[in-house]
This record gives sequence, structure tokens and C-alpha cells, in this order.
Amino acid sequence: MDSLTNPRFSTRVFLGFGLVLALLLFTAVFGVYGLTEAETIFKQYRGLARQTNADGRIQANMLMTRIFAKSFVIDPSDENVRGVEERAKKTIQMIEGARGLAKNPTYLAALD
Repeated sequence: MDSLTNPRFSTRVFLGFGLVLALLLFTAVFGVYGLTEAETIFKQYRGLARQTNADGRIQANMLMTRIFAKSFVIDPSDENVRGVEERAKKTIQMIEGARGLAKNPTYLAALD
């Protein structure tokens, strides 16, 4: 009974060492879990950023198409016609590219 109330020095050292190893193992597992979660969140962020960038480029091309169409109404010229055709084709191509980035059905419906 004396060994339970007053353990030997070597027993105390081994218990302390075991406790430190257990805490180290817990910290390592928690760190690996945190890094794995961070990687997943970063992948989601990257996908959203790519979709947002593609949307911005589509919007810019649509606005340029509108500017060329407005310019055509003011001054009908072949240059304005070519501008509308080129920008409209590029916008349609970009929409197709944005469909490849989309994984959310709601986002695909908005693109349609």
C-alpha cells in the first residue's frame, strides 16, 4: 500500500514522461486534423474564386458588347458590327468555360 501513496522516483519519472508523450500525441493529431480541414476549406475557396473571376470576365464582355451595340445605334459602322460579333462570341465561349467550373446546380441554372 505504501507504493501507491508514495511512489518511487523512477515511477514518477516514467509517468511524467508518459503524460508528456500523450500530450504530444494529442497535439500532433489535432494539428494534422486542422491542416486537413484547412486544405479542404482552401480548395473550396479556390473554386469559388475561380468561378467569381470567370463571372467577372463574362460580365465585362457582356458590357463591352452592349457598348459596341450602343455605338452602332449612334454610328452604324462595320467596326461596331465586328465589335458586337466578337464580344458576343467571346462571351458565349466564356459562359461555356464557366460551366466547366460550376459544381452547384443553382449556379448552373443562373448561367443558363
